[in-house]
Amino acid sequence: MEKQKIRKVEKTVKKKALLVSYNPVGDFTIGRFEGKHVNILSGNHYHNCIGSEKRRVRDAEEELGALVHGLKTKDLDSVDQIIAYVGKCGFDRAVKVIERFVNEGRKVTMVACDCNWSAKQHIASRLGIPLVECSCGGESKMGEIAERIEKTGKVNLRGV
Repeated sequence: MEKQKIRKVEKTVKKKALLVSYNPVGDFTIGRFEGKHVNILSGNHYHNCIGSEKRRVRDAEEELGALVHGLKTKDLDSVDQIIAYVGKCGFDRAVKVIERFVNEGRKVTMVACDCNWSAKQHIASRLGIPLVECSCGGESKMGEIAERIEKTGKVNLRGV
């Protein structure tokens, strides 16, 4: 199946980009990180992924819920672009978070592993947002994206 193409190749961040994942994001601090061009809300689910699948799904969704629960309008006022990870475990909650941001009129990119890829393609298409494929967990890809934005001040998803 052909991967969905990224529509916007490069965009200078006027405010900041916000990366959201219930897993770690590269080598960035787990929890809340505030940089010059990027803010990150990340959890530690991937490294604590134990137990039955039902438990892993519940834990991932709770982790993501806790991360975004405290987001206030003022937190999002400084954000120009949101990049959110959607994996297998936290799928339902991650999609709800993305839908919330899209419904608020925010620019969102979905970064997703290939688990249940066709459903993720369908959701990205339905919402009219770009979709970037990554390995399971998303830690490396999200870290690479965050480092690039923090260094350059630009959201450039080509080649990541």
